[in-house]
Amino acid sequence: MSTDQQTETTLGPARSGFLDGLIQFCMNNKIVVVLATAFIIMWGVLVAPFDWDIQVLPRSPVPVDAIPDIGENQQIVFTEWTGRSPQDVEDQISYALTVSLLGIPGVRTIRSYSFFGFSSIYIIFDECLVLRQASVADYAPIRDNS
Repeated sequence: MSTDQQTETTLGPARSGFLDGLIQFCMNNKIVVVLATAFIIMWGVLVAPFDWDIQVLPRSPVPVDAIPDIGENQQIVFTEWTGRSPQDVEDQISYALTVSLLGIPGVRTIRSYSFFGFSSIYIIFDECLVLRQASVADYAPIRDNS
């Protein structure tokens, strides 16, 4: 039995698949692998979404939204009137604010909840309305009624 036949029997038949070819290329071209790895690492540092202070390299970090906004466009108005009953808070604060806020453009629904000493008013806007416009618009009717 020759040496080639003995090696083939011990290790199995010689294969030439994609993975074997890739491993062989990496073993034969170590400098190319090192340069490609260094390039990928540098590119990752340049686009990383962290606030690293690297003066030498121009950075353009990828913006990341860790928690996507899948909820409705809404603003919450929280009012406080210490020591009053829920009925007083509802009659004097929640109802008056709800009526004032109904005139804001783009309002779909207003929900108010009154408790002992405070109330919460949820203003839900149409999906096409930009939330920044909505938050500025919240204060206009309140200032006009004062």
